[in-house]
Parts: sequence; structure tokens; C-alpha cells
Amino acid sequence: MPHIGRIAPLIVAVVAACALVSCSDDASEPAATPATTAPVPAPAGTDAPVAAYSASGNEPFWSVTVDGTTLLYSTPESMPGKKLQSTRTAENGVVTFSGNDTGAAFALVLTDAPCSDSMSGKDFEFTAKFTYGDTKLDGCARSGTQ
Repeated sequence: MPHIGRIAPLIVAVVAACALVSCSDDASEPAATPATTAPVPAPAGTDAPVAAYSASGNEPFWSVTVDGTTLLYSTPESMPGKKLQSTRTAENGVVTFSGNDTGAAFALVLTDAPCSDSMSGKDFEFTAKFTYGDTKLDGCARSGTQ
């Protein structure tokens, strides 16, 4: 063990430094108190003022993300997607984002009813229906954009 002779002074120095720091008496600074934040309540269904939703479905694959009243409609064939400006209405557990895009009427209807993804089995807060012109799509949605 020839290396212990070289490491021993280093160990003594580290232990001494730790002892000095822990023994310091600096009463001029109050002890830090942990920051507290109020819990954020979960959205109360679709009538709550949620600013963002994510909806998606399978076969055919599609997604709509909602940011305020702006929708981004995407399919594997139309990446990164098409931005749509909508009007939001909410009533009796149903929120609808609807509008018209160069002659094609569209609507994203989110119903406050649990939904399970048909491929992954993942559970979602809302049932989603999206229409764009003659295209009608079914899926699931959740609040937030992830």
C-alpha cells in the first residue's frame, strides 16, 4: 500500500475543510426556508379555461394540437402540419374548436369522457372527433401539448 502515504494528507485536508464549514457560526444570515408553491388544480373537464389540448387517432394516423384558438392538424403525409384558426365554444362537458380553411369547414370536438387509445391502450381524459371537409376522424385527447 505505497499510495496511502500520498493520499493521507489529502484525506486529512478534506475532513478538516468539512469540519470548518460545518462549525461556522454565521448568525447574520437567516436559515433558508424551502420555497412553497400552491398546488395547481387539474382542469375540471372541458368547460375549464384550458388553453392547450392534444388530440390524436389511429388508422389513419392524425393529430391536432391546440394552442389557444390555433390548431395544428398533422398527418404522416402532411408534416409539419396545417395551422388553422378557430373559434372556441364550451358547454355541458363539450368543447369545440371550429372554423373554415379556404372553403373546408373543420371542427375539433372534445367530449369530457374517458378514452382509450385503440393501439397502445393508453387512457386519455377526453374523446376527440375531428372533421376537415369530408374527412371524419375519431380519437382521444388530453389537456396540455405533450
